[in-house]
Amino acid sequence: MIDIRGLNFSYHKTPVIKDMNLTIHTGEIFGLLGPSGAGKSTVQRIMIGSLRTYEGSVRLFDKEARDLRDRDYHQIGVQPEVPQFYTKYTAMENLTFFSSMYQAVEVDIPYWVKRVGLEADIHKRVSDYSKGMKTRLNFIRALLHHPIILFLDEPTSGLDPINQKIIKDIIHEMNALGVTIVITTHNMKDVEDLCHSIAFINHGKILAQGPIHEFLHTSPVHHIRVVVEAGGSFKTEVVELRQLFTDKYKDLSEQHMIRLIQSDSSSLNDVFIRLAGEGDDEGAQKSEE
Repeated sequence: MIDIRGLNFSYHKTPVIKDMNLTIHTGEIFGLLGPSGAGKSTVQRIMIGSLRTYEGSVRLFDKEARDLRDRDYHQIGVQPEVPQFYTKYTAMENLTFFSSMYQAVEVDIPYWVKRVGLEADIHKRVSDYSKGMKTRLNFIRALLHHPIILFLDEPTSGLDPINQKIIKDIIHEMNALGVTIVITTHNMKDVEDLCHSIAFINHGKILAQGPIHEFLHTSPVHHIRVVVEAGGSFKTEVVELRQLFTDKYKDLSEQHMIRLIQSDSSSLNDVFIRLAGEGDDEGAQKSEE
């Protein structure tokens, strides 16, 4: 679906993306991860054809991104990180206007508005919307025209847990229908809940990429965290896995004193922090040279 080879991009002669190679397959949910300023959003803007002065090759629908035309955007949905609406107009007026650009597609605005819980506020001006409301409106604007590829930049930013779940459920539903989804984020929980494959980006370079399961629990589980209740207080113990089967912990279990057992293996957050640190070290070394 998307194939990137030898991608380089500079802002005002300052390199931002450096020799990037990346493949996103049809029908997958792909995560572009990295700290703020890593180059994630720039890569997304290149993929959707907003930035065309790149070097290398970026192909969507077997067409170079810089050559995308109006008809191609009928197949692409984009949710930018910062919502873009005419704030003097109501949410319904905005959605009606944007959906009118896709006249050949049947758009069910009331359905999507209800799905994200905005039906009671649909006739309010967008200027009166909270950040979370604008995020939800921004999200459904991206998928009104039934795109076959969806680009989402921080799709759950500013949302409470209930609305985060609603957005994630819709993303899974869209993907089940065959929509390819590219998510740009630094929210590791979103990545773990949604993505099939990921790429870590820092200083414009890909530090690691692959199926998400390759990054989760990347080390064998040798230790276990055990939370024990005694005398009304709780104590956390980190023990070797084999110790969990000793008489001590069998007795604690029988006395119902063990409240939680948790593996002490690597999380995606740990991998993110480690890779971001390595990328920072590399950038510092190059600046010293």
